Amino acid sequence: MPAERRVLVPASGFYEWRAVGKKKAARLFAVAGGEPFAFAGLWDVWGEGSPGKIVAACLVTTKPNPRWWPRSTTGCR
Repeated sequence: MPAERRVLVPASGFYEWRAVGKKKAARLFAVAGGEPFAFAGLWDVWGEGSPGKIVAACLVTTKPNPRWWPRSTTGCR
């Protein structure tokens, strides 16, 4: 992946969903003190120069690190 297609996506938190009975509940994860952090991401443009040009991006994810794991509900180990 070319370096120019990498991006940092700033955030103040993220949600993780878990089942509570037949409903789902959101749990907010944020850095103590409210400091921002960033997700690693990739982006690309499809149809450059056409009326249907699409700019797309995605976040790069992995298993939770030890800082998040004790509070995570994903079940990753």
